[in-house]
Order: sequence, then structure tokens, then C-alpha cells
Amino acid sequence: MITITLNPHTPEQLARTLRLLQDMMGEAPAAEQPAAKPAVVKAAPAPEPEPEPAAPAAPVVTLEALRERLAGISKGQKAAVMEVLKRHGASKLTDLTPDKYAAVMAETEALA
Repeated sequence: MITITLNPHTPEQLARTLRLLQDMMGEAPAAEQPAAKPAVVKAAPAPEPEPEPAAPAAPVVTLEALRERLAGISKGQKAAVMEVLKRHGASKLTDLTPDKYAAVMAETEALA
């Protein structure tokens, strides 16, 4: 008993291997036999990539939280706090727009 394991990767490799086996077995060459239609193998559709998780949202800074932070800064830093507010277009805390709260909070962390 002879065991032969074939592992062709393409239809052409399979055809070449079968011709070689036929020649070794003494059968008629494949050209004389009716050609069989190659099996059509459809590849499985690629799985859709999972969407990447969104980056965690930055914490929302409220006016109250910002007011508490600025109140905790020592009195000697008042001029520096006013400078930060001016850079963001405000002369006082209540003039500051909500979209700038986080930036002011970040800039004043170093002053605390």
C-alpha cells in the first residue's frame, strides 16, 4: 500500500501533480482525456472590520468646577489667572465661553 498526500495551492499545481501521477501509473495523458471543468471555489467574504472604539470623551468642565479651581489658587497668582482669562478673550470668569472652560482649567493647573 502506498499513501500519497497532495497539497496543491493552485489549480495549476493540482493539474500538474495529477499529470505526473498519471504518467507514473501508465495512464493516458490528460490531453487525451476529456477535460474536466475546474471547480470554482468562492472565497468567503472578508469579515468587516470592527469599528475602533471612540476615544473617551474629555471630562466636561463646568463653570462651577472652574470657579472652584480658580478660588483655590493662592491670592498671589491673581494676575496670572487674569492673564489666562485674557488670552481666552475674557476679562472675568463669567465672560468666558463654555467651550474654553477646559483650556482655562488646564492652563491654571500649573498655578495651583
